[in-house]
Amino acid sequence: MINKIFPKYVQKSNFFLYPQLGFKRGIRYRPAETYISIKNYIHPATCALVCEYAKFDSSAFEKHIMKLRDHDLYFDELETDDYIYIVFSFASMERNFLHFLDGRYSRFSEDFKQKILDFFSQGDAVTEYIESYLYPEIYYDEYSKILGVSEKALEQAIELCDKPDLKKETLTLQLNSKN
Repeated sequence: MINKIFPKYVQKSNFFLYPQLGFKRGIRYRPAETYISIKNYIHPATCALVCEYAKFDSSAFEKHIMKLRDHDLYFDELETDDYIYIVFSFASMERNFLHFLDGRYSRFSEDFKQKILDFFSQGDAVTEYIESYLYPEIYYDEYSKILGVSEKALEQAIELCDKPDLKKETLTLQLNSKN
């Protein structure tokens, strides 16, 4: 049961896009952060996911980076002294990506939703929140009590999760292409 609203902004690309890559939630090398754009380099409309990885000097980390480079959606790679940024193209999922940009998470295709639910399948508190964002109509009654608004008002708003904050979803760094 949902009894409170998330108290702060959560990176929407991490919640809704990263699971599309098909990795397990508990993998050792998870992105430190995810973004949908890089200022002056990748525009949000490009349909990209940028994963920021802190560099580790280990063969296991290098093996993970190689796995990322072999991913079907791999598009580009950028680097700073401390981080590697792996860029994945979501152009093949453009319709879902546009729903993401509009904050219309309930309009994702069922396949897209299922990958998100599979990723967050541990049954913890986050799982229920994610499900409420993908299928808001099931949760209008719970949210109406928390927010002190009518279910009808929520039905008119449709979505229970705010749109991605494009400023927070944009990486601002001076980057040089690795190649």
